[in-house]
Amino acid sequence: MPGARPGGVGVAVVAGAVVGGRRRPPRRVAVGDGRDSRRGSCARTHVRSPLFRAVTSGIIGRDGNGAAWPGRVGRRRAARGHGREELTVRHSDGNTIVLIGAGEVGVAYAYAIVNQGLCDRLVIIDIDERRAWGHVQDLRHAVPWAGHQVTVTTGTYDDCADATLVCICAGSAQKPGETRLDLVDRNVAIFRDIVSRVTATGFDGVYLVATNPVDILSYATWRFSGLPANQVIGSGTILDTARFRSALGEYFDVAPTSVHAYVVGEHGDTELPVLSAGTAAGIPLRTRLAQSPTGEQDVTEIFERTRDAAYEIIDAKGSTSFGIGTGLARITRAVLQNEDVVLPVSALLDGEYGQTDMYIGTPAVINRHGVRQVVELDLDDTERERFTRSAETLRRVMDAAGLGEAAGE
Repeated sequence: MPGARPGGVGVAVVAGAVVGGRRRPPRRVAVGDGRDSRRGSCARTHVRSPLFRAVTSGIIGRDGNGAAWPGRVGRRRAARGHGREELTVRHSDGNTIVLIGAGEVGVAYAYAIVNQGLCDRLVIIDIDERRAWGHVQDLRHAVPWAGHQVTVTTGTYDDCADATLVCICAGSAQKPGETRLDLVDRNVAIFRDIVSRVTATGFDGVYLVATNPVDILSYATWRFSGLPANQVIGSGTILDTARFRSALGEYFDVAPTSVHAYVVGEHGDTELPVLSAGTAAGIPLRTRLAQSPTGEQDVTEIFERTRDAAYEIIDAKGSTSFGIGTGLARITRAVLQNEDVVLPVSALLDGEYGQTDMYIGTPAVINRHGVRQVVELDLDDTERERFTRSAETLRRVMDAAGLGEAAGE
């Protein structure tokens, strides 16, 4: 709504009272977007009926400063305060996310953002403006049942100026039979244009890159933007790790959330699982696998299915979207909520694993500044050799695409 102070949804309660033998008009409640009414709020006003009082008193408590607290805790906290005149419910700190590219992955990401309520404002930019408009309308209709107030709009690159995070999902899609690295020439050119437009707005937030080949394009984004490397994150192997954990959970008959194992390296054909540092239900993977005569062969087959899953899904439905969309939302939450959580992403290496000046899939600590620290896993000899081969594959593609130290100049 126009003229607002950022900060989320607002509910203002105006008290009625008996003054000089006369009763003031019934209490009214303005339900709006948290914007100052003196600046032209578009809030709707409703009579505060006994039914409304009964419902809200059970849902929202108020403290002396007008802050809202839900449920029983709210009523206890409200009892400690005295102010009853005004109540404001704030959703978050006014974070804006700009999504560039409203294809299958972008829309899955947007849907996850809305469902999880990760920002106050989500702006969608797409070369097909009508398609972007249609997605915005559809997402808006999901907001009432999402449980979170998120304003979803179409926009332009100017919206990046004050954004907290820009997620790039635009680019040429992977076709059946193509590898992710086959996309590099087409998408580097697209990214050069996109990043230059975002940079022109003065954007100084965090980039989240999803377009394939994601390791190459994350590096390109860093070079083209001129931002510190920590402010550019690629989705990396977050989806591969999720697939691997899901399959291992099924194999060991435990929840995937009880499996802690990473896939690292290129998000593609040369990626590798790190079994030496993995656990399932707290037990080292190597120990569990040794308990079965076919354990090593089984886990090899599980990983091969993980690595090739994208090809099978693309062949069946044309694209992958839900897994990566949710993975992107997980990275976004880590940034916006300053979590300092370890996630498998594409990050710049500076000596880790014996590699420098390249983005590649690795665990990293993620917070509001982006990548706080790369976590170098203690790989065994076989894993380190495979990681080196994966890095060399990416390096050859980067060199062929003309990326490197001079690309950002």
